[in-house]
Amino acid sequence: SALLYLVSALAEEDLLSMADDGLLPGDLIFVHESLDMESDLGKAIASTGAATVQWLAQQGFPPSGNQTATHVAIVGHSGRDVIQAVPEQGVVHTPLAKFIAAQPPETVLFRGRVMSDVAVAAVDVALGQVGRPYANTFAPSSSGTFYCSSLVTFAYSKVAGRPACGPHGIFLPMAFHLIFVPWDYWSAYYAKMGYDLDHFANTTGSNPTLLLHSPAVSVRRWVIR
Repeated sequence: SALLYLVSALAEEDLLSMADDGLLPGDLIFVHESLDMESDLGKAIASTGAATVQWLAQQGFPPSGNQTATHVAIVGHSGRDVIQAVPEQGVVHTPLAKFIAAQPPETVLFRGRVMSDVAVAAVDVALGQVGRPYANTFAPSSSGTFYCSSLVTFAYSKVAGRPACGPHGIFLPMAFHLIFVPWDYWSAYYAKMGYDLDHFANTTGSNPTLLLHSPAVSVRRWVIR
């Protein structure tokens, strides 16, 4: 594909130089991929992202744009690796070049820098979760399972000693209740696992779009594929 050709044609150092000042341990890489809006999954992901942007504006944190993210990973100590929670794989440690090559064509990547002095220590916490299962139900990290953004929030919250979202939160000063729109899609999603979505309606957590627009994260558009 064109993406694989570009990745093979450019050395990893060249990819990194496309960032304004490189990648640092604890930075976040947000993924915005072109969704298949003909599929129910694509529509659900897009709707959830848009609803999150709207929620932030209602809470007094109007985003600078309507960008949404479908995934987020945390940059490792070398600046050339990421730690991420991936469906069916769980928490994995991935070379940056492999991470980039796995993105579909027309994907937009954003580099996020968390305004916190615990970034390096957060990487250690994230690495300590490698091998943990993926949180298919988006359960909180106390379950020992992680989805992409909960890995990030857990890592930063653990080392900072304060919540990710909540009073004195690292990313937001209030809790975020997971958004399930459209309800019918997510209800069917949980039913396939034998769960009733009503039991998860008040679950607090995060999603990639929430972190992308967090006032604590400085975001720069990085690579367009």
